[in-house]
Amino acid sequence: MPAIRGMLDDPAFASFRAELVKQFIRAGGETVADELVSRLADKLKFWQTTAPMLRRGWWNDVSYPVTQSMREQYVETLELVRSLNELTYANALGIVRALRDFWRATPQLDDPSGLNQMAEESDRLIAKLQAHESKQ
Repeated sequence: MPAIRGMLDDPAFASFRAELVKQFIRAGGETVADELVSRLADKLKFWQTTAPMLRRGWWNDVSYPVTQSMREQYVETLELVRSLNELTYANALGIVRALRDFWRATPQLDDPSGLNQMAEESDRLIAKLQAHESKQ
C-alpha cells in the first residue's frame, strides 16, 4: 500500500491514477476508506476551483490546452466514487452528496454527452450509503 500511495501522490503517474485507485482499494479494502474520502474531498476542491474556467464541451475540445489533464482528473474522481461504492462506508455520504450537488449545479460538468455519469455514479453511492445508514 505505501508504494501505491506514493504513486497516487506522484504527478508522474497521473495518467494511471484511476487504475492505481482500484489497486489501492484491492490492497487495503476498508482500511483505505478514510483516505479515499479525503482524496475525493481534494478532487471536489479541484473541480470547484477549475470548473468555472471550463467551457461546455471541454472534454471533446482538442483546442483546449488542458484537456488531457482534465480528463485524468475526471477519470480519477469517477474512480474514487466507484471505489467507495465497493465499500460500506457511511462517512463518505457528506462528501459524495457535495460532489453530486456541485456537479449537477455546474453545466460545464453535468454535460449529458457523458460527463453526467459522475452525478449518476454519486447517486448510486448515496443510495447505498443511505440504505446502510438506515440499517444501523
